[in-house]
Amino acid sequence: MLNTLINQGYIVEDNKISFLQHPQQYLNSLLELIKNARQRILINCLYLENDQSGQLVMQALINAVEKNPQLQVDVFLDLHRAQRSRLGEEQKLSNSHWYYQTLSNFNRKSEHGRINIYGVPCNARELFGVYHIKGMVFDNTILYTGASINNNYCAYQTYRQDRYQLIEDQALADTFYDFIYKNFATAQEHALAGAKAAISLFSDNLSSRPGKSERLDYKNFRQNVLCGRNLKYAKTSNDGKANNLVPGHVIITPLFGIGKRNPINQTIFEVITQAQEQILIYTPYFNFTKQLTKRLIEACKRGVKLRIILSDKVANDFYTDPEDQSYTSANSLPYLYELNLRKFLKNNQNLISEGKIEVFAWRHDNNSYHAKGLAIDNKFYIWTGSNLNERSFNIDAENALLVYDPYYLLKQRAEHEMQFMLQHCTKLTSYQQIEAQRDYPRRVKQTLRRARWFFIDKLAKKLF
Repeated sequence: MLNTLINQGYIVEDNKISFLQHPQQYLNSLLELIKNARQRILINCLYLENDQSGQLVMQALINAVEKNPQLQVDVFLDLHRAQRSRLGEEQKLSNSHWYYQTLSNFNRKSEHGRINIYGVPCNARELFGVYHIKGMVFDNTILYTGASINNNYCAYQTYRQDRYQLIEDQALADTFYDFIYKNFATAQEHALAGAKAAISLFSDNLSSRPGKSERLDYKNFRQNVLCGRNLKYAKTSNDGKANNLVPGHVIITPLFGIGKRNPINQTIFEVITQAQEQILIYTPYFNFTKQLTKRLIEACKRGVKLRIILSDKVANDFYTDPEDQSYTSANSLPYLYELNLRKFLKNNQNLISEGKIEVFAWRHDNNSYHAKGLAIDNKFYIWTGSNLNERSFNIDAENALLVYDPYYLLKQRAEHEMQFMLQHCTKLTSYQQIEAQRDYPRRVKQTLRRARWFFIDKLAKKLF
């Protein structure tokens, strides 16, 4: 399967690919790309938050459309996430209300183009699946990142570290754009029937909490559209391009996945199986699936070096000080991930001592960590928003970019990115460096104990 996917990918000049490092660079690039766009803007992210950074981006979109009436702007977000407040915050007007208040009158004016903001459901309820597709298109440039748009991701006061790739290529941008626009842009006549019933155009319609009939539409949309066999990125002809790739170029294949045996999961498994020297994984949540863990350990035992760069529990975006009044049971998730990590380190101490496994925990002041993706032998890269957990592998709608780089053209850029991440990391060489559950704060121990009594800890590992 891997060879087929590579040969169906898009040939891209390596000098058209660049990496950003800091969230401030992400915001600056995002605003610059919006300002300079002439034909189209398409944004995919989990959410666009009504805060200082979200308002800044919204105003940039408005300014761009007013300046250039021909500009087409479409934003695709998770429907359920847009209709609630952030976890731990007091109830206020939802983001979907903000989109309507800001854009409904603006879009009625004929002297400029429209800004469409869509809410895409992945299931009847957020708990059972979210629209987790990533990537933005600005004319012929793709900005691929796991980041959403809010104060943390855009480095307002504190920041959330992610990864960011810029790719300039018309054919790849067309494919990336068309996949979303033709399938999910319900303001267009060509949109799929199932999409029209389920997807909300927040910018034109004041949304309300979904009822029973709406949830049925969402469920049908998942089954008939998202899980349909025809929902996939356009591929090029399988003409053996991998064998004829000339120096100075890489091959990039976009992938869409939802459900247990989707192409993203299978590609991850296959590149790990083919690894010969080293595997690098970025992940914010240490909650790997059993299948993934098994394949990684098998690779280490045959001599492959595994390096994992993950989040310290304090740098996890779910973390809240247990002594804080805003602490809820959901804020115990970082401790659950840490217990997973402690068990992994203890079970694989021999491989760690032999240098076959290296684990680094990221932590920097009051900032958080959200980096994701894989690199294998400096030859294969998987850029994705997937958290590599049960939720990502089974229920969320995900996408990824598979990069084939046989000439190691991106090696130096990827190494530079890794070193940037490692400057705020602590190397973990033993499970004893990590707190045991008995040493956790009282409120955390209570939450974890209750979770174990009712098997909620096992459920949480599948849903978060």
